[in-house]
Amino acid sequence: MNTGFLRQLTKKIPQKEIIIALDTAQGQITIDGWRKRVALQAEKVMTQLEPFCAGFLCTDVDREGTMSGANLKWFQKLRAATSLPIIAAGGVKTRREIVALEKLGMDAAVGMAMYKNRLR
Repeated sequence: MNTGFLRQLTKKIPQKEIIIALDTAQGQITIDGWRKRVALQAEKVMTQLEPFCAGFLCTDVDREGTMSGANLKWFQKLRAATSLPIIAAGGVKTRREIVALEKLGMDAAVGMAMYKNRLR
């Protein structure tokens, strides 16, 4: 985790304007366009990242673009890790899932289901 970079960033951009993206595949953070996994788990680093951001964009890479349904258990685990706002992405295909994420205190990023006009 590059906290030096984040410290420099927050000197130039207010913390309230920074959202940190945490993309995960099989529970591990992915980088380099989802091609490489690192030995970090999102739920374990979120509290360390909180001082540098206003919230998180958490993408479940395993489900992104699949319209296979949001992994609500995974997002619930992330919700328990931080009190900061979370935008959940990956597999969201129904309004019911959006409502379930809202009940967890999260926003939903809906992509493919909107693009293909399949949001049920």
